[in-house]
Amino acid sequence: MTYLTLRPTALAACLATAFLASAGLAEVKGPDADPVVAQGKDLYENVGGFGCLACHGNDASGEIGPNIQGIDIGKIHVALTNVTDMASSLPPLTEDEVKAIGAYLLFLNQH
Repeated sequence: MTYLTLRPTALAACLATAFLASAGLAEVKGPDADPVVAQGKDLYENVGGFGCLACHGNDASGEIGPNIQGIDIGKIHVALTNVTDMASSLPPLTEDEVKAIGAYLLFLNQH
């Protein structure tokens, strides 16, 4: 069996990056550089035929709906199931699609 070994400094760097990303502090690459963020952008703009931007605005800073820039994935799940307009008008999203939207919203929050 082969195990991945990391030097302590490399391990610390990986853990720090993971922590910063989860805290929303690491720089998120844009849609042109990250395929997950690109998928999130596409979903944000087009899901359900009208996209999240119909209520949350082009940059997710809020219009009819609230500002959702940088919102965490758990809150996205809650909104998708509990906000009547969202639950009734959007198709079911996979976990990967929700994560992609979350990545795009984190990107928007940083730019």
